[in-house]
Amino acid sequence: MGPLRGEKVMARNQAHVASIEALEDFRGKVAAFCELARNTAELALLEARKFENALADEQRYWVARLKRLENELALAKAELHRVRLATPRGETPRDGDVRLVIRRINDKIAHAEAALRELSALRSAAASCRESLRKELAQLIELVGKEPVPAVQRLTALLDRLTQYLAVAPPQTGATTQGVRHGAEEKGGGEGGESHGGA
Repeated sequence: MGPLRGEKVMARNQAHVASIEALEDFRGKVAAFCELARNTAELALLEARKFENALADEQRYWVARLKRLENELALAKAELHRVRLATPRGETPRDGDVRLVIRRINDKIAHAEAALRELSALRSAAASCRESLRKELAQLIELVGKEPVPAVQRLTALLDRLTQYLAVAPPQTGATTQGVRHGAEEKGGGEGGESHGGA
């Protein structure tokens, strides 16, 4: 019985060691996942800000372009007025080139205004999505951004307790059993001898 129980104790300790190693491996994976999740969330927020800034830059470009086109249109109309004033009475103004320039500028202005309308709608949709994404990512960063991460902290505490438990030497079950059995045999043999002597 002694050796068998000793083997069971050893097997149990080996199982505990294997369990601790598995927990340590899992703790490392949890920490790595939390780090990856935090970095990914921060990168997503950064990309959202970059996209919003890109839209703002694009909108500023089209606003400035529209202003330049409107200035060009004003100059072209002034030139058209000058050509017509310079045309002698009764003659047809030679303003075909100027009118062509004005038509092209108007087409460009229409294109710029359409681009600004699309950008305005896109920025509105992006702002709505950005706020929703920001809230969700903020929650994720709050969850995994704590130091230490709660899950890893609990695993570390569990590993510490298991390590302390295994550090305690197990009782020598086999030796104790053999000692008790030996004492009982001696006691039984003595009683038997006395009884035999009496006979």
